[in-house]
Formats: sequence, C-alpha cells, structure tokens
Amino acid sequence: MSGAGRPKNYDKDKVLYAATNLFWEKGYESTSLEDLMRVMDLGKGSFYNSFGSKRDLFIECVRYYDSKAIDHIADLLANSERPIEEIKNIFRRCAESNKTAHFLGCFAGNIITELATIDPELTNLAKAHLKKLEALFLYHIKNAQRTGDIQISENPVFLARFLLNLWNGINITRRIYPNKKELINMIELHLTILK
Repeated sequence: MSGAGRPKNYDKDKVLYAATNLFWEKGYESTSLEDLMRVMDLGKGSFYNSFGSKRDLFIECVRYYDSKAIDHIADLLANSERPIEEIKNIFRRCAESNKTAHFLGCFAGNIITELATIDPELTNLAKAHLKKLEALFLYHIKNAQRTGDIQISENPVFLARFLLNLWNGINITRRIYPNKKELINMIELHLTILK
C-alpha cells in the first residue's frame, strides 16, 4: 500500500499533454490547481512531489509544447522535397482546423498576450518558441533563394519575420473569422510573397 505523499506512477508525457491542453484552453491565470490535478489524474501529494507548483508545471508544459511543436515542424520541412511549399501548407492547415482549434489560437502567442506585463520569464519562454519557428522559416527561405526555388530577392530575415507576423496574426484572426474559405483567401494572399 502506498503512503500518503508518495508519487503516483504515471506517464509523464501523458500528464504534460493533458496539463498543456488545459493551460492552452483556459490560460495560465484561469487554470486552477484543482483543474490541473483532475485532468492529470494526480493527487495533491503526487502533484507537488512531481512538479512543485503550478508555475513550475507551466514552465514544463511550455518546454514540452516547444519541443513537440518545433520538432514536428522541423521534421516536416527536413523531409519535404519542397520545404517552401510545406511552409505554405502549415499556414493552410490553420484554416482547415476545426472551430475549437480556431478559438484556441497559438499557445505561445496566448502566453505573450496574457503574461507580457505580468511574468517576463514565462513570456520569454513563449518568445523563444516563436523565434525558433522564425529560425526554421529563415533557414528554408535562404536555401530556397540560393537554389532558385523562390525568386524573391528580399532580405530573408525580413521574409521570415513576415511569416512569423502572419502566423501571429492568423492565430488571432481565425478567432474572429473562423471560416475556412475566408481564412484560406487571406492566407493565400499573404503567401504570394513566396514566389
């Protein structure tokens, strides 16, 4: 029989996934410890022994999200014969998401919006995630300019930040206009820059 406070055996990836989704849905401030323990299926003792505090857990969730999301996008681009087209598809898939995904927006963007004036450390974690996304865009834009896959001669740093701006913008706009056709039209117009 386990003693009170002894950590419960659990799948860390699974509980971080559950906690991340809850933070994503409700935001940091509105997510209670009780809600977290419920979705993570952890008792209070196990929670504190494993994660320390809500803030410590949130930091782990941001790092978990960062590694999963960036690794996924990096793999997509590395394994594509046409990385620039795959970048375009990343944006197109935003438009094709369901309404729940539209209203959730971007986890990192949400963190910056909510916590920029409250918690610089947490905000910087989210900023770092978006800068990694920008770095992926930059790497593949430079390659495409070098190989002639795109003809635009604009500074690749500017182009990468243009795409990051599009990413941030579309994740707000799709909350206002969660209509696939309207979103696709807006996205395609912006993506004409990559030609």
